[in-house]
Amino acid sequence: MAHVIMDSQRPYQAFTVLTATTGPFGFTFPFIDASDIKVYRVKSGVRAPLESLGISYTVTGAAAGDGGFNGGTVILGTAQSNCAIWVERHTDPARLTDFPNSAAFRPNALNSALDRLHGIAVEHDDILLRSIRAPVRDGPLDMVLPPAVARANQYLKFNSAGQPEVGVGPNVAESLIKNRLYVSKSGADANDGQTWAAAKASIKAACERAQELIDAGEIERCTILVATGHYIESCPITVPPKVAIMGDALRSVLVQPSVATSNVFLLNSHCYVGQLWVYGHQLSPTAFDITPTGYAGFNGTNAPRNTEQTGWAFSFAPGASIQVSPYIQNVTSVSGSGTFGQPGFVPGGGGVLVDPSTCVEGNLVNSIVLDAFTQVNLGGIGSKVVGLGYMQQVSFFKNFCQFGILCVDGGHITALNSNSSFGNYALWAEGSRQIQGPSGAEDFGSLIEASGYTLTYAGAGLDYSQLPYAQGGTGVEDTAKYFTELNGGRIYSTVTDNLGDFYVGTFTSSGQPKFRINQRQGIIEGRAFYQSVFGFMAPLVQTLFGKR
Repeated sequence: MAHVIMDSQRPYQAFTVLTATTGPFGFTFPFIDASDIKVYRVKSGVRAPLESLGISYTVTGAAAGDGGFNGGTVILGTAQSNCAIWVERHTDPARLTDFPNSAAFRPNALNSALDRLHGIAVEHDDILLRSIRAPVRDGPLDMVLPPAVARANQYLKFNSAGQPEVGVGPNVAESLIKNRLYVSKSGADANDGQTWAAAKASIKAACERAQELIDAGEIERCTILVATGHYIESCPITVPPKVAIMGDALRSVLVQPSVATSNVFLLNSHCYVGQLWVYGHQLSPTAFDITPTGYAGFNGTNAPRNTEQTGWAFSFAPGASIQVSPYIQNVTSVSGSGTFGQPGFVPGGGGVLVDPSTCVEGNLVNSIVLDAFTQVNLGGIGSKVVGLGYMQQVSFFKNFCQFGILCVDGGHITALNSNSSFGNYALWAEGSRQIQGPSGAEDFGSLIEASGYTLTYAGAGLDYSQLPYAQGGTGVEDTAKYFTELNGGRIYSTVTDNLGDFYVGTFTSSGQPKFRINQRQGIIEGRAFYQSVFGFMAPLVQTLFGKR
């Protein structure tokens, strides 16, 4: 009689079930005993043996004659739907025959034993084909896993020698994004920075890596994400073109230069910096060194206001080619310490410098744009614009600065919804540059356009003791320090101060307001107001009364 042939057919078959059915599920691979057939259900991604689900089934084989079956069918005890049914062969590896030395030759028993062995070999071969294997040429590998307690919540990965090990692994979704880099206090600058697990330790190293990727043509733009922490950086940090730096949150990411008088961030075209706090920088020469003799503060070296200084939180990168303005948003600058005039007072740094003389020649755009920037630079400078430079600032709040806004050599600043609080000189415009106007060469005086600007105790002083009396200090506003226009500098402004007075324009040379609404007294005053009223009334009076 014919005997079952245990061929090399894969020992499983799968069936897709849509509508409810119990079968039959016919399969073609051979088997020896019905108990070797196991049935599984795969539903919603979960694979489970039917026995564990409380579902019975029966197996009917196509008998091969004197032993085994050439395929068969499975019938379920309970109808199933919207799932897959897997019918598999798992031959019992137990030895069921033993041949004594002096017994008669029994070919059927021998064939059955060999069929079982062949079936088991096919099943093991299938398992090997679906397993992860190392190439023979790699030599021996230590494939023993660490104890369960050591590998819990860890990744199985490979070290630099290709050996398997357990440890913290990358986030696969993160690693697929090449134009995003990560910085963390737990990172290392030797890492590639492509995931949080392989984060850089410094913002500077991340910027340098971004530049490498851009130069290699692998990316065009990049975002650098900075985790919470206090980063003492080897400054300056050059932010490449089209690179954005984003901190976790404004108050949780502190960036401090290792050398206080270093510039911190050097900006290029299209770049962006947000959600961080620049701390501990110091101008050199200081703001006092460039304050003219006779003005409040240290007289220092009496250097010109356009003197080159370091210690800025943000400025242009040397050689920058600006096509789109760098953008600073939701950032704080804190610097300086102590009480002004007392031993140990350390003057602060600068917020933003816009000086295009460091950029390539011929830039059509020489500007930096900022929004939501708070400065607490004791005796420092809020913003400084030189020559061809231009700045747009919105919600830019300057506190305790020697110069709130300093505009020299024909620089131009537009300030909206901003303020200068405490400190000394709120708005200072000085000097001019020559331009080619519609009618030929003409001078363009430094220009500050301040609209919706607030002066809160401006001129009161340079440290926390100069807070107002209502807040425990002794600070009093000084209107003489509101506006400073020198050598062609201009200030066009609409300003409200802490007294509630509303100013349009600045003061006359005699120190009188050009136009002021005095809310305390309920009057309008100023030379421009009187002139406008006189200009309107004089012809009317003359017409009404004529000459007498």
